[in-house]
Amino acid sequence: MVHTIIAHFHARPESAQEIKDILKEGAALYVKDKGTINWYVMHDHEDSTKFYAVERYESRAAVDVHINNPHFCDFVGPRLVTPMTITQTEEF
Repeated sequence: MVHTIIAHFHARPESAQEIKDILKEGAALYVKDKGTINWYVMHDHEDSTKFYAVERYESRAAVDVHINNPHFCDFVGPRLVTPMTITQTEEF
């Protein structure tokens, strides 16, 4: 079963470009992790401070490895207006 995470980021206006760069770099890195199917990043077409990451994993174990990596959250967190929100789904 494929597990999908949708992460929502609302960047501080002065940090929007930095968040965009961090997400692009993260996508290129995380997509190489074992068990990762895809890792897409995008921004809202009406509000350039809102970003999304859509991450697809082969298994729950692959999701757990990814979400237990605190480095990303520690680095991104101070650059956000509000804490990142995450929706986890299972495809059927």
